[in-house]
Amino acid sequence: MTIKTGSEVTLLYKLTYDNAEGELIEETTKEEPMSFSFGKGEMLDAFEEELAGKKGSEEFSFTLTPEQAYGEIQDELVVEYTKDSFLVEGELDEDFLQEGEWIEMTDDDENVFEGMIEENKVNTVLVNFNHPLAGESIHFKGLVTKVS
Repeated sequence: MTIKTGSEVTLLYKLTYDNAEGELIEETTKEEPMSFSFGKGEMLDAFEEELAGKKGSEEFSFTLTPEQAYGEIQDELVVEYTKDSFLVEGELDEDFLQEGEWIEMTDDDENVFEGMIEENKVNTVLVNFNHPLAGESIHFKGLVTKVS
């Protein structure tokens, strides 16, 4: 059976940065493979395009550009907030504002956004809402283990 819209697909793969170092980003295992419903919008469009038509036991290897993956870095998604924005019951927990930590923020319409604290300054905090892989070309190499 080949991968097509509506297929249930199970994969093993290694995801790396597409650069000279090829640093590992993520890897699945036989004990914990990745499974998804093909064509349901669960995966990146370009990822699915590369897998379309493949069969069980078929290997794959492909690179996605930033445009195909998570987009380029958008400067407007790096936002500086006053520390007053982080007050809880009038108190500021500086331990909560650690550089490199991921936080959730809610806008006026109650939409939740996840961002990484880039810099904790004296009176402000710089939060980056870009996807962690924005601006990166990424490489997938793996095996289709099951198509149903």
